[in-house]
Amino acid sequence: MILVLLCMRHGTLYGQTFVTGRLRDSLFRKDCSFCVVLLLRPDSTIERFVRTRKDGSFSLTGISDGSYLLLMTHPSYSTYSMPVEVRQQEKIDIGTLFLSPKSELLATATVTPRNLPPRMHGDTLEFNTSNIKTRVNATVEELLMRLPGVRVDENGIITVNGVKIERLLVDGQDIFSGAPAIVTKNFNADMIAKVQVLDKKSRQAEFTGVADGKTKKTMNLTLKEDSKRGDFAKAEASAGPGGYYNVNGLLGAFNVNRQLVILGMTGNVGSTGFSGNVGSSGSGLNINTSSGDALGASAGAGVPRVTGGGMHYGDRLNANGDHISGDYTYGGVLTRPFSTVLTSQILPDSVYTQEQRSSSVNIQDRHELNTSFDYNPDSVSAFSFSLGGSSLWGKNNLLASSGSSFNDTAVNSSLRSLHSDVENRGFQSSIMWRIRAKRKKDRNFSLLAGFDKQDNTTNGFVYSLSKFYQRDGGLKSADTLDQRKAITSDNLIVNSGLFYTEPFGKNMGLSANYGFTYSRSQSVQSTYNRGDSNKYEKYIDSLSNHYRSEVLTQGVTVNLQGQGKEFSYTVGGDISHYTYRQHDVLKKSLLEYHYLIFSPRINARLNIDGYKGLTLEYRGNTQQPSITELQPVQNNNDPLHIVIGNPGLHPGFSHSLNVAFYKLQPSVINAGLSLAMMTNSISTRIVTDDQGRQISQAVNVNGSGSTALFFSVNRKLKSLDLDAGCNTTLSFSRSVNYVNEYLSNNDSYYASGGINLGKFVVDKYSIRLNSTYLYTYSRSSVNYSALTQYWSSYNDLAVSIYLLKGYEISTNAQYNWRQKQGDFDKKNYTLLWNAYVSRNFFSNRLALRWQINDILDQNVWIGRIVNGNQVTQTTLNTIGRYWMASVSWRFIRHRKIG
Repeated sequence: MILVLLCMRHGTLYGQTFVTGRLRDSLFRKDCSFCVVLLLRPDSTIERFVRTRKDGSFSLTGISDGSYLLLMTHPSYSTYSMPVEVRQQEKIDIGTLFLSPKSELLATATVTPRNLPPRMHGDTLEFNTSNIKTRVNATVEELLMRLPGVRVDENGIITVNGVKIERLLVDGQDIFSGAPAIVTKNFNADMIAKVQVLDKKSRQAEFTGVADGKTKKTMNLTLKEDSKRGDFAKAEASAGPGGYYNVNGLLGAFNVNRQLVILGMTGNVGSTGFSGNVGSSGSGLNINTSSGDALGASAGAGVPRVTGGGMHYGDRLNANGDHISGDYTYGGVLTRPFSTVLTSQILPDSVYTQEQRSSSVNIQDRHELNTSFDYNPDSVSAFSFSLGGSSLWGKNNLLASSGSSFNDTAVNSSLRSLHSDVENRGFQSSIMWRIRAKRKKDRNFSLLAGFDKQDNTTNGFVYSLSKFYQRDGGLKSADTLDQRKAITSDNLIVNSGLFYTEPFGKNMGLSANYGFTYSRSQSVQSTYNRGDSNKYEKYIDSLSNHYRSEVLTQGVTVNLQGQGKEFSYTVGGDISHYTYRQHDVLKKSLLEYHYLIFSPRINARLNIDGYKGLTLEYRGNTQQPSITELQPVQNNNDPLHIVIGNPGLHPGFSHSLNVAFYKLQPSVINAGLSLAMMTNSISTRIVTDDQGRQISQAVNVNGSGSTALFFSVNRKLKSLDLDAGCNTTLSFSRSVNYVNEYLSNNDSYYASGGINLGKFVVDKYSIRLNSTYLYTYSRSSVNYSALTQYWSSYNDLAVSIYLLKGYEISTNAQYNWRQKQGDFDKKNYTLLWNAYVSRNFFSNRLALRWQINDILDQNVWIGRIVNGNQVTQTTLNTIGRYWMASVSWRFIRHRKIG
C-alpha cells in the first residue's frame, strides 16, 4: 500500500522534456506577451523557439539532452539570457523572469543575472558560476570559496554543507581518479560555467542500473564552451634561504570531448599536492605517503621531500558513447618526522598515562596506472573494461623512547629501534556487458566479472629495551628483545554478477541482481631471535604463523525505483549468505561458520519547487573483520603494547538513517539529522597489568551508536555586498570496549558553532573569515570521576588587496586553540601567519612573487583525539619561518568553434 501511494505521488517516469516559464514587465508588473523565446545550441544554432502566450507563459518541448542558452527578446524590452542544462525526461520550470523596458535604459543591453541562486535538478545541486567575477588568474579553489555552503581548507579538502567531496569531475570525466586538488589548484576560475554537487553512484551501478548502495559525494565542473577547446599551461619555480624549494608545472589540452593533462612537481616545503600543504599552491598531484609497513616504523607525516608526476588522457570517441581514459602517476617521498604522543587512558581505579617520543626516516617510491574503456557496438549493447595496477617500494627506520605511569607514578620505560623494507604490488581488472531491449530501452540485462590481487611484503628488524620500576622509583626488572621478522600477506578477490532491470507501469522500475564473491586473505609471519653467532636463525613458534581466511558470499539484490519531477525513491536491499573458513596452517586447525544477513536500503527525495526539498536515506551495512584482527598470533613490534588476533571474531552490522532539509533561496538553508546504531560491532579489549604492559585484542560488542543534528544558513547581504553564513552541530556518540575485565560505555558529547564572512570587490580587495568553536565532553563508565572536557577553536582569516593594476598584497592567518587539560598542559595553540606580494607582467601571463611563511615562527602541529576511554594528543614537526621568491607563468589559448 505504501509503495502504491509513493507511485501515485508523482508523474511519469518516461515522460517528455519540457522547459517552461513566464515573462513579466519589471516596471509595470504586467505580462509580456508575444516575446520570442529561443533555445540556442553551443554553436548558436536554434534548437527550439516559441512566442509567449497572452499571460506571458511559454513552453518548449521535445528537447535533446545538452547545454543550451535560453534567450528571450522583444522590440520593447531588453534581451534576457541564461544558461540551461537539459536532461532526458526532465521538466525544467525556470519560474517568473522580469524583462526591463527599453524606455528605462540609456541603450539596448543584454541582461544576464549576476549571481543566480543555486538550484536542485533532480538529485544534483547546481551553482551557476559563469557570471561570478574573480581576480585575474584566480583558481577554481578561489571560485568555490565564493559559493554558499562550500568550504575549502588549507589542504585543499572541499566540503559542501559539512560533507566532504570525495571525487571531482571535469565535464563528467575523471582526472587522476577524481582527485579534487589537481583541478582546484591548477584550473582557472574563468573556465567554469557551472558547479554541480551530487551523490555519484558506483561504476557498476551506473552501468547496470541496479543500485548497490555505494555512492560518493562528487563535484562536477562544467566548462564554458570556449574552455572546452583550447590549451593551457602553468609553470612555477620557488626558492629561498635554508635550501627550501618548490617547482611544479601543468600542461593541458582540451578539444570538446578529448582531455589531456600532464603535470609534475618537486619540492621540500611539505606539499604532496593537497595533503599536508604548507603555504604553497602546489601542482595538486596527490602523492600517497602511506607505505603499508607491517612493522609501523614511522613517527608520522613529517615534512616530506617530494618528486612526482602524472599524465591523464580521456576521450569520448564518438556519438555512440565510446570513451577511453587512463591515468599514470609516480611519487617519490622522503620524510624525517619526529613526534610526541601523549595518551591518557581511564582505568577503573586510576589514570594510565603514556608519553612517546619518536623520530624516523621514511623513503618510498610508488607507481600507479589505471585505465578504462567503454564500448557501444550498437544501440542495444555495451561493454565496459577497466584495468589497473600499482607498485610500491619503501625503506623505514624508527627510533622511539617512551615512559608510562599510573597516577603520576612511573611504572615502565622503553627504547625501541625498528627497520623495515616494504614492497607492495596490486592488480585489478573488471569487465561488464549489457544488452538492452529494442522496444523498452530501460529493460536491461548485464553481466559482470572482476578480479583484484594485492601482495604485501615486509622484512625488518625489531630491537627493544624495556625497564620496569618499583613504586619508589627503583629498577625492578629489564627485558631485551632483538628479532628479525618476515611478514607477507596477499589478498585475492574474484567476483561476478547477473543484473536485470525492468520498467513497469508509468512511473516505476524494478531491478535485481545475483552476485557471487570469493575472497581469500593469507598472512605468513616468521620471527627469528638473534643467536650466539649474531645471526637471526632461531625460529620462534609462538611469534610465527601461517593463517588463511576465505569468505564465500552469495547475494541477491532487489530494488523498486521511481522517478518523477518532484518525488523519487529507491526501496530495496540485499540478502547475503556468507561462508567463512579460517585455516591455521601451522597448527592444522580449521574453523568454519555460516550466516545470513539482510541489508535494507531506502532513499527518497522530494523536490518541492527546485529550490527546497527533503531527502531521506536509510542503509544497513556489514563490518567485516580483517585478517590481522583474526590471526591468532602476537604482534610484539612494541613489547609494551602487544596485539593478538581473535579467530572467534564475527562480522558486525550497522544501521544508519539520515534526514535532511534544504532551501536554496533567498537564503541557502540546510538542516539534517543523522542516527546510527551498531550491533555486534568490532571493538577492542585492552588488558593493562600492574607494570603498564598492555595486551589488546579485537572483540565483538553491542550498544554502540551515535546521533547528530546539523544546521547552516548562508545569505548574500546585498546592502553590504557581503556573503555571510553560520552553522551549528550537536552530536552524541557511545562506543563500547573492554578495559581489563570491565565493559566500558564511553559517552561523548560535542557542540560546535561557526560563522563565515566573505567580501570580494573586483580589482580592489577580498576578505574571508571562518571561525568555529567546539565543546567536547566525554566520560567512561569504568571511572565516572575521570572526565574529559575542553573547549577548542579554529579560525582562518585571509585578506587580499589590489592597490595598483597588476599588483596583489595578500595575507592569511590560521589560529587554532585547545583548552589546557590535565597532562595536556603544554603549548595548546598554533598560529600560522603567511603573506606574499606579487606583480603580474605580459598580460598577466608572468607573475613574480615574494612570500613569507610562519611570520611569527610559532607554528606547531597539535592534534587531540577522544576515542573511547582514552585521549591522545600528538605533536608533529613542521617547517618554521622561511621566505621564498617565485616566478610563475600561465598560458591559455582558446580555439574557435569549428
